[in-house]
Amino acid sequence: MRWQTQERYLRNLLAQAFGIPVLGQIHFAVPAGSSTSLYEEWARTEMDIPANLLFTGSQAPALAFNACSANRNDVVLVFPGNYALTSELAWSKAQTHLMGLGGPAQGNDYGESNNSIYTETADVNYAVNVTGNHCRFLNIDFTNCAADADGLAGLLLNAYACQFKDCSFQGVLNSTQDVAANASLHIAGLASNYRFEDCHIGNNMWRTRTAALSGALSYIATAYPYPQHGIFRRCQFVVWSETSTVGIVRLADGNCMGMLHIFDRCLFHNVSTSWAVTLASVFVREEQVRTSTIALQDCFSIGCDEWQVGDTGTQFQTNNANAEASGGLGAEATA
Repeated sequence: MRWQTQERYLRNLLAQAFGIPVLGQIHFAVPAGSSTSLYEEWARTEMDIPANLLFTGSQAPALAFNACSANRNDVVLVFPGNYALTSELAWSKAQTHLMGLGGPAQGNDYGESNNSIYTETADVNYAVNVTGNHCRFLNIDFTNCAADADGLAGLLLNAYACQFKDCSFQGVLNSTQDVAANASLHIAGLASNYRFEDCHIGNNMWRTRTAALSGALSYIATAYPYPQHGIFRRCQFVVWSETSTVGIVRLADGNCMGMLHIFDRCLFHNVSTSWAVTLASVFVREEQVRTSTIALQDCFSIGCDEWQVGDTGTQFQTNNANAEASGGLGAEATA
């Protein structure tokens, strides 16, 4: 009876958090119990969660997802902990949602025991590969820290109308990952109508980026279909680089995006030792990008010379007072 009572209460809370009135089955991922993680004992004895809904150990998020049914608004709830996946979690089921129970995960990474799904296994491209449409993700860190150039990013988004809130994306945490193709977040061709809110993309603590034309966020489509109509709102993009040709957002191919992509009240930040180096531009590209619009609404950049180099291909639009390439860049606040 305890579980039935708590389930009704939990469903009401989740419906508000996800904005979804009717949810399917709720599954749980929890670290194996220990003196530093009491969640498993609490879930079993106090919450009385049925055994068939509770999955434990480092692979628990993948096991819980496998138990979900697509197109039913099933939910995976992740108790605080670090989950070291040994293979890519293919999030392929439409309308299947994920939420961390440790609160917002901005800036979190696998070194912190708070809702981090990560991989450090060689030959694993992404910790999570999202191909299921209309999925929602809250309060989760996605990290790829494998010492391997095949560790491409923390997460690949290649699905329609997915939403992320209060999440963190980390990649390139060691020198072997530091190649232009690698990033913290990859967006591929089927990822139209995406939305990221209050998220943290990139890292500026683990190591410096040196690969020219690399970034924390990378659009990787090479042909139609390409992502269209996406929004980043109140997000922070960060890198640490002493190399001016590194960027923060990478447009990897002439067909990497189309139509409209909005960056609303976002911060783009490169940190350099003693502020010795600034990046040539926030957005870097391998080649001219097809007709599309990148809208920079009330955005701010620190540690970069300008938003973009050259005015061909992708069209940048901004509402900053100084509507030039340098508009919206940080200025020192002096006495």
